Amino acid sequence: MAAARPMNDRPREVAVARLLLDQSNARLGEYQPDQKTTQLALATLLDDQLFNLAKDIIIFGLDISQAFILTPEGASAGKYRVIEGNRRLLVIQALTKPRLIEEALTPARQRRWAKMSAQFLENPIKKVWSVIYEAEEDAEHHIINRHTGANNGAGLVGWNSNDQDRYKSRHGGPTTRKEAGQVLDFVDMVYPPSPEDNKRIFSTLQRIILVSHVKEKLGITMKSRIVYSNFPAAEVLKGLSAVVGDLRSGKVKVTNVYHAPDSRKYIDLFPAENLPDPATRLAEPVPLTELLADHVKDIRSIDPEADGGDNPNESNVESDPSTASSDEGKQAADNGSADSSSSSSNTSEEEAASSSPRRSRVQIPRPRETTIPRTCHLYITEPRINAIYLELIRLGIDEFTNACAVTLRVFLELSVDHHIALHSLLSEQQRNSTPLAKRLKVLTNFLRLNGRIEEQLEKAIVKVADGGLLSTSTTTFNQYVHNKFAYPHPSELRTAWDELQPFMITLWTK
Repeated sequence: MAAARPMNDRPREVAVARLLLDQSNARLGEYQPDQKTTQLALATLLDDQLFNLAKDIIIFGLDISQAFILTPEGASAGKYRVIEGNRRLLVIQALTKPRLIEEALTPARQRRWAKMSAQFLENPIKKVWSVIYEAEEDAEHHIINRHTGANNGAGLVGWNSNDQDRYKSRHGGPTTRKEAGQVLDFVDMVYPPSPEDNKRIFSTLQRIILVSHVKEKLGITMKSRIVYSNFPAAEVLKGLSAVVGDLRSGKVKVTNVYHAPDSRKYIDLFPAENLPDPATRLAEPVPLTELLADHVKDIRSIDPEADGGDNPNESNVESDPSTASSDEGKQAADNGSADSSSSSSNTSEEEAASSSPRRSRVQIPRPRETTIPRTCHLYITEPRINAIYLELIRLGIDEFTNACAVTLRVFLELSVDHHIALHSLLSEQQRNSTPLAKRLKVLTNFLRLNGRIEEQLEKAIVKVADGGLLSTSTTTFNQYVHNKFAYPHPSELRTAWDELQPFMITLWTK
């Protein structure tokens, strides 16, 4: 069954004076006989929320992306009943006329509300962006989705602790990323997680790594909330990846490491091979955020095969010495030099092995150095777009992160606009006045209807347009261009391209 469309295709501004609270508001339980009792009942129910919401509106204004939902159904002539946005409407009404909710407030709260009202009236809200439906049942599906959780992805999917922290750090600078987030970012660059991997482990990881004894064993230090490593990437990765792995697998739960002594006991059980080799300690600590980029030569020397061959992710892990027989291990330990019967070539090999860096048993696949991998071959007929594509293949993503972020956004938009014009999906005027997210949906829908892409790819790109992904969304791309507090991260840009690549191959193929 197709969803009902609103009476107007786009949200429009409606005067607050024309809006009525919903007397059958689900929050109130019982139907309220009039507007006055509805205002008092809702104000009493909200309690502290009333003041917190009012403060937020006074400081930041209304979130216009969350439009009010209205209907003329059940309202007097020229008025609309609010079926989504009643809390916000009450706050606006009561800040405009404090006497409306006086009976629901103590004298002290009345005085506090009066001060907030005075602030609000310096820049009052007289109109709100709204979507109007003919009847409440037409909007029922969307309202239920908004208020009943994730609904298996169809509703509003909340962020977990790591998602929240990552977003805050992106818009507040790298120093606002919590210590656990920095560790996860580092481990994830080498061992990319599945979508569920980082859920419910963030707070527990933060608890573990803040214990001094744990930090010492893992080879990390912290200064001004920045995590530093005292060892090369391959060495510090051993312990950090082991801790993250234990949490992701469920082997270790918060109850096992809730108190500091528990965390100390946990880390003391780590075998030496899962901890940094003291002989490799760096002269100066290096931030985890820089370690892979700054020590890529060191990583290659430890595992030179990591960036070679047809499959860079193919395991080059050395076999564990513990699997050798005990007699062989004892003999190797007792002999300080080659056996007298060994050939000179064997002696040479042993000497070379002893003088070279010890190979790590940890696999270190090297992150690609560019936004678009060189193995991604696109056939772009437009010279300017092709030039941008070639830049994204050549430009170092770790050194020129901001340039790559902005260029990727431009590449996406020009590619979308080219194919919209090619297939006459929108006029030039419509393209110029339509947000990138909607243009992306228009093109995706066309490709799906014409059998050019599969349903799963269509869903993935619609999610990009709707801002459902952190690293890959038109919202994030726009922030990279327009928000001076948005800090792109190389790993986010790699992920963004990986998710866009199947779509781009569809657009730019022979």
